[in-house]
Amino acid sequence: MKTKKKLIIISLFLLVAFVLVTLSFLYSKYIDKENNLILLKNDDKEQSIYILGTIHEYHFKKILGYSYLDIKNVMDNLDPDLILLEVEQEVFDKFGVIKSPIEMVPLWCYAVEKGIPVKGVDWFDFSENSRSWTTDQERDDNIFNNVVKSIDDESRVLIILGSVHRIEQTKRFKNLGYKQKNVKDKENLFENNENSEFAYPKNTVEEVEKQINYWKSEALNRVYGQTTENSKGQKYWIKHYDNLVKMMDELIEKIFIPDELFY
Repeated sequence: MKTKKKLIIISLFLLVAFVLVTLSFLYSKYIDKENNLILLKNDDKEQSIYILGTIHEYHFKKILGYSYLDIKNVMDNLDPDLILLEVEQEVFDKFGVIKSPIEMVPLWCYAVEKGIPVKGVDWFDFSENSRSWTTDQERDDNIFNNVVKSIDDESRVLIILGSVHRIEQTKRFKNLGYKQKNVKDKENLFENNENSEFAYPKNTVEEVEKQINYWKSEALNRVYGQTTENSKGQKYWIKHYDNLVKMMDELIEKIFIPDELFY
């Protein structure tokens, strides 16, 4: 009986240890802000490409320790010649909507406010079976093609996209001959050196509301036009857009209007 009890305790201990190690690994790989900042260099072109991975709506959760302000600080401290975001440029050109994960909206607005050239490089193939914010080789290949077309000969480029894309885009740059380098004073790049009171860009709420209207209209029309009636895919997208709208309404009320960093 004692042996059985000991085995149960040991098993529970090993399970807890496994969970903690797994969580630590996932945090380090996908969430830790310093690990999300990568520098790649092309010595022939004297070009520096910084890739900063993000965690989308979870930037507004204090417990994860990676805020929107951290990203803004990197933008300020690097002072890049060009910023590329996880935004579908085609949708912006056609509808004037920043179709993107939520943190990209104020980032786009801030780049415009600062006078830094900004462009969207995201690509997403909508279909009955596709799912939101997922990625695969085709999507990241298209994102990379959009990136390469956009960077030209700019000497300092900052690419900001989801942490999974950060990993995939880093691989593609290395395959193109870029070398990964250490980022000097990386920790300080996330620090606020302006000592000014925090506020989101003035037109953030307006742009979020445009995205909300997009989910309610153009995006929803596409669902009905490109999926089978009452199918699993159609029900998924309708529910997904409804949840997106609710999340964005909540962010407007609790985050963007009162200029709060966290819920």
